[in-house]
Amino acid sequence: MVKELYGSSYKVNIEEIYPFDSKIYYRKYKPFWVDKAKADLKRRGSYKAPSKYDILFSIIRNFPRVRTLDDAPFKILIIYEADQIERVIQQALRRTIEKFHRTCRFILCSESISNIIDPIRSRCVLYKFFILKKQEFLGKIKFICETEGIEITDNALNLIDYYSDGDMNVAINLIQTAAVYKNKITGNLLYEIIKRISPDEVSESLKLAINGNVLQARNLLRDLFSNRGYSGKKILKLYNIFLMNSTLSEEIKKDLAISMSDFDYYLSNPSTEDIQLSCFLSYLSSLNISA
Repeated sequence: MVKELYGSSYKVNIEEIYPFDSKIYYRKYKPFWVDKAKADLKRRGSYKAPSKYDILFSIIRNFPRVRTLDDAPFKILIIYEADQIERVIQQALRRTIEKFHRTCRFILCSESISNIIDPIRSRCVLYKFFILKKQEFLGKIKFICETEGIEITDNALNLIDYYSDGDMNVAINLIQTAAVYKNKITGNLLYEIIKRISPDEVSESLKLAINGNVLQARNLLRDLFSNRGYSGKKILKLYNIFLMNSTLSEEIKKDLAISMSDFDYYLSNPSTEDIQLSCFLSYLSSLNISA
């Protein structure tokens, strides 16, 4: 669709933002925006190296300003996980939408719109997509792989189902990325690409906390944040899946569900994710239950 709209110039008329991309990713694949962020900081009297959020701010502020190539009527800025962007950047996005709505279209992808500020939500048309059931989901993944001539193992299918949680957008992105490296998608290949949390790492951090080893559990949690790039809400969601499917009593599960709902609310402030999840692990340790 994008190629049909923009022709050969589609790559310069569309930009994608993923809040969890690191500075290393931008330096390697999008150095133009790193340089642009440096220039923006310099104009404001700061000579520090741009942070990830400085780069995101620069893209949101500057991309819609540049005119389209050829005869394309507008540019497109796609923001994935838009609910994870800090409020300050969301305010900048609101002003950009107001100013450049005639020359740029904005597509915000989010699992939860409650963390997107009202001024942005009021300017958007909402489209809701339901999560597919497991059999439907796996059937579509197999169909895509067969159509594209890609071989995929059962282990890889299960991993895609686990990580995407029924989200076809996530699943397709994983398949596309894996297919660049090899024509056969395996579980090991996906682990290398995703570099995120495996089910064993999720269960290990929880078991450590339950058995009273809070410090070790926190160290593992910090590794998931700093080296894997996972958001606090994603980690809490995986914690919830593991605990609700565990052999703990129904009474304990009820208390944990109430507690996790509170921590999910606290995680609305991204700057305190590490502290809030560490607090949850400490709470889990205080329950004196055995894993």
